[in-house]
Parts: sequence; structure tokens; C-alpha cells
Amino acid sequence: MYGKRVIRAMAEEINLAPEPDTISYLMRCGAKTAEVQVEMDERIAGQSYFTAWRSAHYMASVCLSILFIGAFRKRIPLEE
Repeated sequence: MYGKRVIRAMAEEINLAPEPDTISYLMRCGAKTAEVQVEMDERIAGQSYFTAWRSAHYMASVCLSILFIGAFRKRIPLEE
């Protein structure tokens, strides 16, 4: 769940999408985060988009984004 400030920032900034690198960036900008326990059900239909290769590729892309691109992003103010 996102608070009002983060929702407003995501609506106003075109490059903010609900991805792990964006969450990392928002935390650097001052957004507060919390870990909550959830219960996931087994998939009942369909097939996942992620194969082993796609999962590894996705995680590598996210890590590179956090480490290299995130370091140069201009911080946005998360003010009420």
C-alpha cells in the first residue's frame, strides 16, 4: 500500500512505476516502508510469465537499476 505522498509522486512523475527499484528510490527520498506478512495461495489457473531465465534476467536488471541508475536519479520531495 502506498500513502498519499507516494501516490501523488507516482502520478506526477512519469518514471515512477511500482517496481523494486522505484521502492528503493522512494525510500531514499524519505518514504517509510514496513514489512508485513501475507499469505499466498497456490496458482489455480494459467502459467507464470517468469521462467528461470526470465526471473534471473529480471533480478539482474533490477539490481543494475538500483546500483547504477538509482545513484544518479534526482531526489523528489515527498511532502504533504
